[in-house]
Amino acid sequence: MNLTRSQQLALNHISKYVKTQKKEAECIIQEILQMSNIPNSVYEQAVFKLKKHARVALHFHPDRLDPKMKTVAETLLEQGIYKSQFETLLSNGSVSAYPGGQRDLWEERIFAGAYQLEDSTNEERPKYGALNLLLHPEGPAPRFDHVIFFYRRKSHIAVHTLTWIQIVTRRIKALTRNWIVLLLLY
Repeated sequence: MNLTRSQQLALNHISKYVKTQKKEAECIIQEILQMSNIPNSVYEQAVFKLKKHARVALHFHPDRLDPKMKTVAETLLEQGIYKSQFETLLSNGSVSAYPGGQRDLWEERIFAGAYQLEDSTNEERPKYGALNLLLHPEGPAPRFDHVIFFYRRKSHIAVHTLTWIQIVTRRIKALTRNWIVLLLLY
């Protein structure tokens, strides 16, 4: 997969951040495993299963109308491309996917301005999904509607979606506890 300049810069920024947090997160995981009397082998097996079986789900509203008065389903069928909010101008939440909007400013903070570069296009922006850990029939993020595509193919970028949560919340201890519980259930 060839990444654009903006995508590579965003990925580099996230990777760099994750590296700065990795040692602390590993220490916290080990501490929680010890306090919970969970063998490291159980944790490693859970992580292995997660990496092997986890899929990213893309939720969307098929009946939403775009600016050309076509439904999301029609456009998806015609073009065969899952598009970002910046391309469709549609949202399940804040409709602020425009320069200077809340979504734009949020992505600017998370990706260190990679998508605000002069030569960056809306097509390059991330498409968001949810990691399907608990295998609910409605998918991992039912609030974002009932039509779901499960992404099977391994993607370098999709793998890094796990780290967005850490960057946004910076609550590594709480996240680590939740991950262990979820991983053991998987």
